[in-house]
Amino acid sequence: KFARAQMTMLRSVIFCLLAVGAYSVEVGDKVKKDPVSYGFQAGNANGEVCSYQGTCAVDYVEGVCVSVSSGCCTGKLTSGLCPGSSDIKCCTSNGCSTPFGSGTCLQTSLCTGTSYPGYCTGPGDLQCCVGGTPPVPPTPTTAEYGVDVSTDMSAESASCLAASGNTYVIPRGYCSDGTIDHRVCSTLTTAYNAGVKTRDTYLFPCPTCSISADEQMKTLLNHLNTNCKEAWSGRVWLDIEGTQYWTGNTDNNRVWYQALVDACRNNGVTCGVYSSASQWSGIFGDLSYSYGADLPLWYAHYDGNPSFGDFAAFAGWTTPHAKQYAGTTTVCGMGVDKNYSPAF
Repeated sequence: KFARAQMTMLRSVIFCLLAVGAYSVEVGDKVKKDPVSYGFQAGNANGEVCSYQGTCAVDYVEGVCVSVSSGCCTGKLTSGLCPGSSDIKCCTSNGCSTPFGSGTCLQTSLCTGTSYPGYCTGPGDLQCCVGGTPPVPPTPTTAEYGVDVSTDMSAESASCLAASGNTYVIPRGYCSDGTIDHRVCSTLTTAYNAGVKTRDTYLFPCPTCSISADEQMKTLLNHLNTNCKEAWSGRVWLDIEGTQYWTGNTDNNRVWYQALVDACRNNGVTCGVYSSASQWSGIFGDLSYSYGADLPLWYAHYDGNPSFGDFAAFAGWTTPHAKQYAGTTTVCGMGVDKNYSPAF
C-alpha cells in the first residue's frame, strides 16, 4: 500500500509539472528551463526527441525545419524553405496533444484558443493551440516581410530567406564602437545574388567617440560605395537605441543626433530612423522632441504581431514605415530580427 501511494503521488507530481511547463528540456548539449523562453523539442510517435534546424513560414504561419524521415511532422510539409538536405522540410500546423486537449502548433499571436507551452518542437512562441478557429493569414500583397542581421549571411541562408517571402535584408554597416562592420558588403552582395528585392543597411552610431557624426556617416558611405555599391539599395537606417551608448546628457544627445540627421542630408543619402518611444524618451528626455520626423520610422515592439495596430504616435511620427516585431529568432539557419511593413 505504501509503495502504491508513493506511485500515485509521483504521478500527480509529474502531471502538475507537465501542466505548468515547469520542467527542464534538453536543448543541444545544455539543459534549459522554461520552454516558453528557450523553445522545446517534442517527440515523434516512437518517443524519440525531435530537434529542429531553424524556423520557417508558409502563408505567414510559423513552422520549423525538421527531418521528414524522423516522423517529426504530422502537419503540412513544404520544400525549399529550409537549409540542409532534402530531408529537412518546413513543417507548419503540426499536431500536438496536451492534458487539456489536442490542438495545432501555432505562434501565440495567431492562436484564437488557448496556447500551452511545452508541447511543440520549436521556439518559445510556437505553442500548442487548443480550441479556437484556424488562423487567417494576411493577404500577401498587403505586406512585406524582411530581416535585419548583425552576422554573416551565407548564400544558403539568403536563398532560403528569399524563398520564404522575405523581400528586404538590413545588415549592420557601422558598429557602436565607431568602426565599420566589414561583414556588411558580403551580406548585401549575398542577398543581392539571392534575389532579395531591397538591401538597406543600418548605422549604429558612437556618440561618445571622438569621430563626428558626419565623419561616421562619410566612413560608412565610402565603404559601401567602394565595395558593394551595386548590391546596396541606397538607404541607411539610423539606429537610435541604448542610453548606455549615448553621452548621458539629453541636451548633448540631441545636438549629436541632429548632426547625424544633417549628415544624411549633407551627404545626399536617403535615411530612416530606427527607434521606439521608450528608447527615444530615455535618450532625448521627451517624446515631443521631433527632429528628423520627416524621415521614415522603423520602430521596435516585440509582440510577435506583424501589424501597426499597437503603434502610438511619438516624436512627430503618426504613421510608421516598418515594425520590428520579433527579435533574435533563428530563421533559415541564422539569427535574425523579424520585420513587417505594408510596403517597404
